[in-house]
Amino acid sequence: MRSAKGSGMGFTLIEVMVVVVIIGILINYVAISFGRNAPGDQLRDEAQRLNSLLELASEEALLRSMLIGVDITEESYGFLSLNEGEWEVVSDNLFRERKLPPGVEISVATALPEGDDEEK
Repeated sequence: MRSAKGSGMGFTLIEVMVVVVIIGILINYVAISFGRNAPGDQLRDEAQRLNSLLELASEEALLRSMLIGVDITEESYGFLSLNEGEWEVVSDNLFRERKLPPGVEISVATALPEGDDEEK
């Protein structure tokens, strides 16, 4: 006869460990999906990337004594260099053309220094 101790009541250590592992995986998945798609993250990341690339292109132009331009379209941006009077796409992987994520747009604004308006 079996005693009340071994009658199958309770959980084994393996069962408890399996449940703990499953809960850990679920918590990790939920944490990743909440942190990853926060509104504005793509915009902030792309703005930081573009700002860093513009600073780097400026330094590169100064170091190499060359002109580097930026080609901005509705869907992408990339860098150009002036070579023998012609603008050419920069072949460097760092300055390659980059597609904008969906919903991200770049608009270009220029500011004139005071006194340059031609109101007469």
